[in-house]
Amino acid sequence: YQLSEALGPEYSRLLGAIREAPSRHMDTTSWRQNGENRDLWGFVTKAEAIFHIARNNGHEVAMEILGDHSGTDIHDRCSACETLASKPHNDQQYCWSHIICDAKELEEFYGEEGSRIRKHLQKVYDEAKSYHGKGTAEDVDALHHKLVFLLNSDYEHKRSRKFVDNLLKRKKEWLFRFVVDPEVEPTNNRAERALRPAVMYRKTLGGTRSDRGSEAYG
Repeated sequence: YQLSEALGPEYSRLLGAIREAPSRHMDTTSWRQNGENRDLWGFVTKAEAIFHIARNNGHEVAMEILGDHSGTDIHDRCSACETLASKPHNDQQYCWSHIICDAKELEEFYGEEGSRIRKHLQKVYDEAKSYHGKGTAEDVDALHHKLVFLLNSDYEHKRSRKFVDNLLKRKKEWLFRFVVDPEVEPTNNRAERALRPAVMYRKTLGGTRSDRGSEAYG
């Protein structure tokens, strides 16, 4: 508690830096407070990280923390982050690690059909990374056209078709923001790594015991 109070001004400085950063990563993980379910949010840049324990993982939490922030929000397509995108009208970057991981799950369940989807996604993703953030809007158009061309085919399983349709209806600029902006990373791995110590703490000690404890920990 003493450390938390002493670092109050530093927390405010970190929060300001995250709000003004050219991009930030966001993710949540489950938490326990005195035996009740909570959610731990993480907001991470290349140099800063803050955490917040809340009663839910709704977009209101992120809005309260980030406010009218600028830059690009990087996330794993969670519903709260999707809603958040419509509030400050910032650019978004969908996490390609999660996209390809979802395709690997299709491969596990549906064999060749899922494998075809995963390979097409990996091919386009590898090409997108080759621009190293120095691509153009025309390059984004070309990448999205290739993605549509490779994925828009007949699928035997409804789940495969639903995954592809859901992916292709998303804004191409938010699938490939990292192609034109070197400050934007294509995955949300940075936030996941930042949350890992908290996950270990939760598994070892069971979380926190009170609102005050959660506030101090976050």
